[in-house]
Amino acid sequence: LFRLKLPKLRIRALGLNCGMYDMTAQAAQMPRKGLSLDYLGKDLPADDPRFRVTEAITSSYPPAFLTTACHDFLREWAQPMHQLLSDRGVESQWRCYGTEEDKTVGHVFHVNILLEDAVRCNDDTAAFFRQYC
Repeated sequence: LFRLKLPKLRIRALGLNCGMYDMTAQAAQMPRKGLSLDYLGKDLPADDPRFRVTEAITSSYPPAFLTTACHDFLREWAQPMHQLLSDRGVESQWRCYGTEEDKTVGHVFHVNILLEDAVRCNDDTAAFFRQYC
């Protein structure tokens, strides 16, 4: 019998980028279609307890660097997540990149390394992570 021995893993910090964090609040405001159905399936009801992921966040949650962009369709969820983390004693930083005028800086902008804001976001994220090495 082969047993896989997993290494001990300790997450020292994490990045939360352009995300959907409070699934229960979002499920109440957004219809279950598109990506929601792709990720979660049509048989999972909006009030399923597995959507309540923020309830599991305690002061032992790793420090988090939250990013969003002016034209990210999930932008409105970043600052409340930052506030929730702060309220629970979790170190976190929150940044919004881009400008109202530049519509190229949208959802998951940070993966487009041709954007100046993406480079700045990735540099800022790496600097945040370096604090916890």
